[in-house]
Amino acid sequence: MSQKSSGKYVQLQPVLPTVPVTAVGDATKNVGVFTSAILAQPQLTLRGKFVLAYAEETTIGGMLETWSKATGKPSVYIRTTSLEEFDSAWPMWGREMGEMMQLWEELGDKSWSGEELISREQLGIDPKSLVGVEETFKSMDWSIL
Repeated sequence: MSQKSSGKYVQLQPVLPTVPVTAVGDATKNVGVFTSAILAQPQLTLRGKFVLAYAEETTIGGMLETWSKATGKPSVYIRTTSLEEFDSAWPMWGREMGEMMQLWEELGDKSWSGEELISREQLGIDPKSLVGVEETFKSMDWSIL
């Protein structure tokens, strides 16, 4: 949302901006890269293995900084004081998204563990073949904002 008095776009979140995130980047391109690598190597992925498909590692606050850089739009990250406030700002999905982010905040880098994860490195995916978050943001139409 845009805050006219500050001239900045405001992102409200129920967690600290340091919460880690693995971002797939451009899903329309990167999911296909992962899918091709998975299908080409069934010996790695069969029997219910999980693939951690991501283009880059960042944080919730880092995503906002990247968006600002890509769009040229100034922004500010504001941590809400409660999940209820976050839910009231984003009805229907606010609670679910907020609880997910709070879990990521609590678990940190262990958020994507507990299962045997297949990495992009194990699949032989070159990170340079993936479209990152900044490039993805730059390619999107933000004129509605």
